[in-house]
Amino acid sequence: MNTHTLLAVHKHVLTRDKRIRVTNNNHQWKLHISEVQEKDRGFYMCQINTDPMISQTGYLDVTVPPTFIDTSTSSDTVVEERSKLSLRCEASGYPKPSVSWRREDKKVINLGLFRGRVYSELKVEGEYLNISQVSREHMTAYLCIASNGVPPAVSKRIVLQVNWEMLEEFYTYLLRCNSRNFIFHEKKHSINNMYLSEEPPTELTMCTAVAVESLD
Repeated sequence: MNTHTLLAVHKHVLTRDKRIRVTNNNHQWKLHISEVQEKDRGFYMCQINTDPMISQTGYLDVTVPPTFIDTSTSSDTVVEERSKLSLRCEASGYPKPSVSWRREDKKVINLGLFRGRVYSELKVEGEYLNISQVSREHMTAYLCIASNGVPPAVSKRIVLQVNWEMLEEFYTYLLRCNSRNFIFHEKKHSINNMYLSEEPPTELTMCTAVAVESLD
């Protein structure tokens, strides 16, 4: 509140704020503020009009639990492998909240190479989570946690997905079966950590492999 605002004289409340009231009991005067808001933070003075004047000043501190600011906080993200990544969690509250990051699976976070050194941390402090070069190993859910000593602390779950190029390996097997030569190809794909393989034709199952050549 504005420290220059006159709130009440005796039992008569001057402010139009209906949250304010004054009580008196055995020469003890009390100022009551209901539904306290952050704007109520400040100095308050009680004054007795004697000669000389007597006054007592006190400070009302209003704490506010942390909340995330959605407009400046990251959401679920998809990035390309080997690209840079910057996630942000901004929180408001009083005192100003501190923000930390960790992986949901509790593994270390590989932050990448900075000034010739590789950094890995279980917990990263600060609004930003920066990774210099993303790999598929970074694909998981991350938790950003905001706290300021005023319960409750809050957390936000951000899922990171990483796109990478399909890897293809081709193998050629030379098979001899009953004096006839058969050639078939096995094609392997690595997609989202899944392994798919094309099986050779059924009629070749009895053939014996006599040579194997890997084609990159």
